[in-house]
Amino acid sequence: MRDGDFNIKNGWLEDNLNIWIDLFRLKPKAPMCSMNMYFQQKAKEQAEKAQNTIFSDDNGIEILK
Repeated sequence: MRDGDFNIKNGWLEDNLNIWIDLFRLKPKAPMCSMNMYFQQKAKEQAEKAQNTIFSDDNGIEILK
């Protein structure tokens, strides 16, 4: 039986152990990003924006340095 890039002998784990080991060794294709890193980046962006803003109102009008 062929499933994608892997040749599966049958449904038994022991018979296909090398395939499972290879799967777990694959690197993730998506970048790793934690929620903590996301919030840190957002806080940094907001701090930089606040540092460069002279005036801001509720309508979104801003005067920047």
